Amino acid sequence: MKDLVEILKALAWPGTVVIIFFYLRNQATFAAAALIRKIGHADKVKLRLPGVAFEMASQVARTSITPTKKSREGETDAAEFERLAREYTELSIPDKKERAAKRFELADRLGELAVSLNLPRSSLARGNEGEIVALATAAILEPMAHDLRNMRTAAAKGEFKFTAYRLVLTIPALASDARPATIARLEAMLNDIETRSKSREDDDLQELVETTRLALADLQI
Repeated sequence: MKDLVEILKALAWPGTVVIIFFYLRNQATFAAAALIRKIGHADKVKLRLPGVAFEMASQVARTSITPTKKSREGETDAAEFERLAREYTELSIPDKKERAAKRFELADRLGELAVSLNLPRSSLARGNEGEIVALATAAILEPMAHDLRNMRTAAAKGEFKFTAYRLVLTIPALASDARPATIARLEAMLNDIETRSKSREDDDLQELVETTRLALADLQI
């Protein structure tokens, strides 16, 4: 991590440091190592562009999703998806850390299943909380056309704070074209997430929202 600090200090755009360190804060060491290698081999000119922060943040988000195994033998993937989506939606664990750990596990598996089953993302966006987090995770793993439209729908519907985290983590990939119209839609998406998830009640989530909002603004400079 020390090497990463030194490399990021040399970058021309301070926002890169802010957003990359935020996304890396709770990630595994191997993700940081991969990022160091990417920065070390990158074009120095490209490193001066704000968009590189989102490019790297997208890779970090993708790396943070842990490959999972089938949760119940003898069950079809479709049946497993329905069961886990319902479990995520109805999850009730008093301890915050245990609840978050379980949501991580469920969300990662749901995203993998959504990709492997090629589930319609427009349907997931209008589904229950488990289907929405599956959509967000799938979009991080394998971005597709029309993801932004579906994320806007999901952001206006999702309520769980964990779901909100996953929705925000889709933004780096969605912001890749950096067109003004796209940035405006992403900012509207952040506003919906902020309202629906009551992010101001969660310091970490609000910090992620604000950091991402600032990075979007820098893309337009």
